[in-house]
Amino acid sequence: MQKHHRSNHGADNHRSKEYWMYGTHAVQSALFNQKRTIKRLASTHPAHLPTLFAEQARKRHLTIEQIDASLLQKYAPGAVTQDILALVTPLTEPAIEEILPTDDSAPVTLIILDQVTDPQNVGAIMRSGAAFGAAAVVLTDHHSASESGALAKAASGALDTIAIVKATNLSQFMDQIKKDGFWCMGLSHDAKDTIGTVKLPAKIALVFGAEGPGLRRLTRDQCDFMVHLPTLPPIDQLNVSNAAAVTLYEVRRQQLLLAAK
Repeated sequence: MQKHHRSNHGADNHRSKEYWMYGTHAVQSALFNQKRTIKRLASTHPAHLPTLFAEQARKRHLTIEQIDASLLQKYAPGAVTQDILALVTPLTEPAIEEILPTDDSAPVTLIILDQVTDPQNVGAIMRSGAAFGAAAVVLTDHHSASESGALAKAASGALDTIAIVKATNLSQFMDQIKKDGFWCMGLSHDAKDTIGTVKLPAKIALVFGAEGPGLRRLTRDQCDFMVHLPTLPPIDQLNVSNAAAVTLYEVRRQQLLLAAK
């Protein structure tokens, strides 16, 4: 695996920005992730939380603080917290070679998001990626959603399960992974081929653009081939997170068929 260099400019500042994570699945997953730094745990009714929260908190030498309900809105304004919050720092972003399997023949799926800024979409895509076995979600260094409480809640535990990799220059990143055997497949409603009719390679990067503008020209030019989903009017295009889920299912389906032979 070749080294994929990326700029760390501003990365330390980004990682130092602690935030309140909330939601049962998000906080539970964070508690079980030893790479996750948790500074505080809080709830209005700690005794009412599932037993595993207290057990895992003790293992990590944390106390679940009892707070007033008014602080829920202060720490997570407008959010559905499910009465559990954790003050955390963002995870350290790995380089791509750190999370890929050493077996070059093993099937690998990457998800590349070209300037997708909505944390709800990124979180939902991470959840689908974790469910269907993707190795990582690749985001652009700029113009992408940052790790946050909203993203963690939408990911519903996947933020601490699937890796986020940052690419300073997405076009160059795609060029490098192609040299390592990956094929880059872009999704666009105007593509000629339907995803279910294409035999997918074992090492594949799924490339999705932001809602509205879609894939940028340079990103699209780096794709080895393009596909579309067989949607029907009047709903001829799906939200990017829904499109990612459908695409990931098809990739996983083909991987299982290949493994069964």
